[in-house]
Amino acid sequence: MKIILVGLLSILLLACNQEAQTKNTASLEKQPHRHFIGKPQAGISLKYEYLNSTELNEILEIKLVFTVSRDTDALYVDYRVNPGLKLVDLQSEYQFNNMSKGSREEIVLRVIPELAGEQVIYISAAIDVNGSKQSRAFMVPVTLGSTNELKSNQNIPAKGMKYIPSQNVISMPATETTE
Repeated sequence: MKIILVGLLSILLLACNQEAQTKNTASLEKQPHRHFIGKPQAGISLKYEYLNSTELNEILEIKLVFTVSRDTDALYVDYRVNPGLKLVDLQSEYQFNNMSKGSREEIVLRVIPELAGEQVIYISAAIDVNGSKQSRAFMVPVTLGSTNELKSNQNIPAKGMKYIPSQNVISMPATETTE
């Protein structure tokens, strides 16, 4: 009786082991599941071009070209500028209807740089796909003055901050505590 019981148990163990190996090889043959960490971006791309060079307090024209990578009911675009720039045009919101995959729309922005240094234009674009909005944010830099000149001005300490050109690092103050 013991021999029959031992034989039956060994057959069960072999059968269970074979089933486990089959499951492992089956799972290895499946394509791996691709995870996307973070929010997927809308199917909108932006290319920009400076149409003229400018100095302080002169009009700068920037051509924005938006391209959609899927059919959309509408493309919404709005922008704002940081305080170093002044908008020339009053319109800062645009809407383009019924765009097909690969279609392009252009906007020419006109701004006046009022401060030297790097200023930014913040752009938000959204597409409407089957009643659901998908959005994407962009930034367009506007730099006045040479990069070396801007970096050399950073050597002047501002509240303890200091630019170290050899390391291309901005050093910030720290306080040491005894706790």
